[in-house]
Amino acid sequence: MKFSKDSIFRRKLEAISDAVLEDVLLMPDWQSRSAMFLGKDGYTGETEDGVFHVGDTWECRDDFTRWFTASVTVPESFAGKPLALNLEFGGEGIVRVNGKIISAITSYLEPRDATRTRVVLSESAKAGETYQVEIEAHLNYMEFNRFRRKGGVSIRYTIRTAALVTINRAVESYYFDIKTALDGIHTLENPLEKVLKSGTQLPEEVVRFFESVSKEDFYAHKLREAALSSITCVDFDFDRETMLASIPKAAETFRAAMKDISSSTHGIIKFVGQAHIDTAWLWPIRESIRKSAKTLSNVCALMDQYPEFTFAFSQPQLFEFVKENYPELYERVKEKVKSGQFELVGNTWVEMDANIPSGESLVRQILYGRQYFLEEFGKCSDVFWMPDVFGYTWALPQIIKRSGMKYFFTSKLINNDDNRFPHSLFQWQGIDGTRIPAYLQRLNYNGRVSPETLRTLYQRYDQKPILDEALMTFGYGDGGGGPTYQMLETAKRLEHYPGLPRMELSTSESFFKDAEKVQEKLPVWNDEMYYEFHRGTYTSQARTKKNNRKSELLYRRAEMASVFSLKETGAEYPYADLLKGYKMLLTHQFHDIIPGSSIHSVYEDAQKNYSEILGNGIQLVSAAQQALCGNIAHPANTVVVFNYLSWQRSEPVTVPLPESMGSLSVRNDKGQEVPSRQYTEDGAQYLEFLAENVPPMGYASFVLVPGQAKEDARVSVSKTSMENEFYRVALDENGILTSVYDKLSEREVLAGPSNVLKIFEDKPGGETAWNIDIEYQNKEWSLEEAVSVEILEASPLKGALRVVRKFHNSTITQDIVLYADLDRIEFRTAVDWHEREKMLKAEFLPDILSSKAAYEIQFGAIERPTHENTSYDRTKFEVCGHKWADLSEGNYGVSLLNDCKYGYDIKENRMRLTLLRSPIDPDLTADQGYHTFCYAIRPHKGGWAAAGTVQAGYSLNVPLEAQFCPDAAAGSLPPEKSYFQVSKENVILDTVKAAEDGGGIILRLYESIGAKTRVSLESALPLAEAWECNLVEENERPAEMDGNAISFEMHPFEIKTFRLR
Repeated sequence: MKFSKDSIFRRKLEAISDAVLEDVLLMPDWQSRSAMFLGKDGYTGETEDGVFHVGDTWECRDDFTRWFTASVTVPESFAGKPLALNLEFGGEGIVRVNGKIISAITSYLEPRDATRTRVVLSESAKAGETYQVEIEAHLNYMEFNRFRRKGGVSIRYTIRTAALVTINRAVESYYFDIKTALDGIHTLENPLEKVLKSGTQLPEEVVRFFESVSKEDFYAHKLREAALSSITCVDFDFDRETMLASIPKAAETFRAAMKDISSSTHGIIKFVGQAHIDTAWLWPIRESIRKSAKTLSNVCALMDQYPEFTFAFSQPQLFEFVKENYPELYERVKEKVKSGQFELVGNTWVEMDANIPSGESLVRQILYGRQYFLEEFGKCSDVFWMPDVFGYTWALPQIIKRSGMKYFFTSKLINNDDNRFPHSLFQWQGIDGTRIPAYLQRLNYNGRVSPETLRTLYQRYDQKPILDEALMTFGYGDGGGGPTYQMLETAKRLEHYPGLPRMELSTSESFFKDAEKVQEKLPVWNDEMYYEFHRGTYTSQARTKKNNRKSELLYRRAEMASVFSLKETGAEYPYADLLKGYKMLLTHQFHDIIPGSSIHSVYEDAQKNYSEILGNGIQLVSAAQQALCGNIAHPANTVVVFNYLSWQRSEPVTVPLPESMGSLSVRNDKGQEVPSRQYTEDGAQYLEFLAENVPPMGYASFVLVPGQAKEDARVSVSKTSMENEFYRVALDENGILTSVYDKLSEREVLAGPSNVLKIFEDKPGGETAWNIDIEYQNKEWSLEEAVSVEILEASPLKGALRVVRKFHNSTITQDIVLYADLDRIEFRTAVDWHEREKMLKAEFLPDILSSKAAYEIQFGAIERPTHENTSYDRTKFEVCGHKWADLSEGNYGVSLLNDCKYGYDIKENRMRLTLLRSPIDPDLTADQGYHTFCYAIRPHKGGWAAAGTVQAGYSLNVPLEAQFCPDAAAGSLPPEKSYFQVSKENVILDTVKAAEDGGGIILRLYESIGAKTRVSLESALPLAEAWECNLVEENERPAEMDGNAISFEMHPFEIKTFRLR
């Protein structure tokens, strides 16, 4: 009776599995129709396609949908038994029965256990009852991507199975008993036995080591005995009825044997179901509408069958998809939330990237996501849920806590390239000192329920001495789907299993509440959570990143202008338009869209959507500015210049002119002429002038006067030199910077040739859109030779050189611009890019010695090493920053500014900005075509904090805005006004908006350089009361007021939000 081969066990187990389906009624014929899926707009081009049969094949491609319909009546012999459909049609499908969505099916080539074919209809079948079955079948995008990579545009699926079946629950229960036991044996047995059976000779020390760590081997032997004694009771050698009749005895034998095995072990693993639906990735956003419906219908069906099952779901955008397109299913979900089986997590509108979005975008993700949860479900989450994001900004702990949340969850950093993240359960300390409990799950979020999962997670979990409890998510994700009934059956058996930690179906919140009790004992991580992988996501799909930056800043201006217009003119605040645009923007910040790691069609759609987002925002700004201009007293032909930053500015601004206007000069409100120039571009006339002393958060008026403007050239330009009052710049004959002399500081800025464009071979080991491997540095091309260098402009405002370079199939055109009145040197760049697996960087070599460089992040800055002393330093060979990076020594530094880039590498005194990539997976054509962007260098005295680098980054990204007013107006507003003034420049007024509840104005400020500061903010608007509130606009305490000003203290990198009425 002693057989021990796993293959024998598995063969017998397969025979038991075959007996689970007791009765089978084939459904061979299905009526079919097809159409193309449009997302929220439904379907188009529906056609009737006749009858399909089991065994037939059907072709599928992007957006193609085929419906299969059939009816079936329950036979008398099925009565009283658990009833189900067994359906395998290929691809994925929503299953409707009698017109209602009840579940979904999925077919995978591998892994086979991810395939879902069973749709439970009833626990007690009624003879004669008829079911109308409809399958809405379409691509399995995860599967299809294998073919897409090879140029495939369609795939053929086979209808393998279609039947009405009954389920023998006793046989199924016994099947899972034995399967779980076999999996437990495999997990717990001594690995040494496997090695020795293979004939391998091991050193004695290795044998002793295995013996010392294999305490669980005892349980493996006991499990094997229990399974063996039980399975020999099954009569496999006779007819089906005899085998079925023997199973109750076999099951009882197994249960009795298991009772005799002690299950006293350490540790608890709390399991919670999940599905991780990527809002877009290998499929477009619209497909996530159906993915959400399929997943949630599966989950609701499982909750009906398994009342103990709990499931965590994030992303209000996905809930909204279901609400708008599947309202009946949405009501089922709401009931499950109410019952407590459905755990809302995350609060963010989507699971966004945490590197690229601005600080305000991260706030809005939570603000609008939390708002949705509260309005729809009456509750929201304490758990910030980010299992699959490519690194986590140091600003997050403060944002999380000040948004009313408590905890942080991820699993992504287990995939680090070089260093194992040292903690599983810890306190994450943010840039401002805020601490929150954080958990790094040591296994992938798409977890299985198995003995192996329990054992491995517990072994890898680091904080057992502090809290002998861990959290584990389970269910198929990335494409959705979630847990399966097989997982839940296994979960029943693993609650108290010999040799393993105790398992409990629970919630993430339950785990974190236990963690919170021991928070003060947990280790502290006081840094960003840098992901040592997927560094290419700072740069891939550059157009999307540019559109994101431009959209973020545009909606910032739209809100500010709309507030000013509301208060000054009584114009209605455009809540609906702003919210619509913001939600579209937030959706495109999903962690596979904005990082650049989705298929081509996602970015085709994104380009169209950004056009709508930007168009909407431009209209909102224009409408608000025009309303204000109509109330400002001014003569005809006035230009009102708006400044949406919280400090006074003197910068060039451009305004389009009507064709009828001749030569003009520009006067400020004191009647003094300011430098200007007129020019024609693409047949249109423009006027550029120096808008001097435009007040903070306000406007100034300038009058256009007929007559020739002064043409004093304040910048000298030749093909090899440029000079203004700040710098003397030397270039070689190819337009490369050889010297930048700082005239005010009397020092040379550069240590070597700079603004050298370099192209690198960019062929990582895999996942090319995601990854940059350090080996890219092994092969490079320096674009030192120019096709042409020409003087583009020498005017009262600026001088410019145009340099054209070519590489292989690509052309790079740069305008090197030196302004008369600005202390930065700009590189306005246009690239016609047609490379594959290449990366373009701009390199500067400043004469600076520093062991660290600073980079702007959300609501602050971070310093990172410029050396490679440790593996932690070395792995940061490409890092993320926002509008600027800076390299400074004790009394001098150089800032590198940009208007839409995020990838930097700064080592020793070499500063590089990553401009473009050209990955081939999953989008073969990523970044091909025309790109425009601007970057700049800004040498400065002192360190970055004292030198105004933060303000310089904003200035490049938020230019002054000009509104031309051809007609005179006798308004009540003065020609110049500042709405808000902040007393300290290191405190940035970043947001001015109407409160979401309509109760006043919301102001959000942050301390930008890491300095404790006492601040006053003065308002030109009448101020009756002021409240300090949290990031989700909940009042907390009255603000200290003095007339129309409020005073407050800012701690380093602190964010503060106020409500003014």
